[in-house]
Amino acid sequence: MIKAVIFDMDGVLIDSEIVYLNHMFQRLKKWYPAF
Repeated sequence: MIKAVIFDMDGVLIDSEIVYLNHMFQRLKKWYPAF
């Protein structure tokens, strides 16, 4: 049984900045193909 769920939003447990930057880059390429 799951007793707890941990949300790491500031990079203490997992550095999510790389994931965020990759996502934003993909979105920019979709919105602005010349980028």
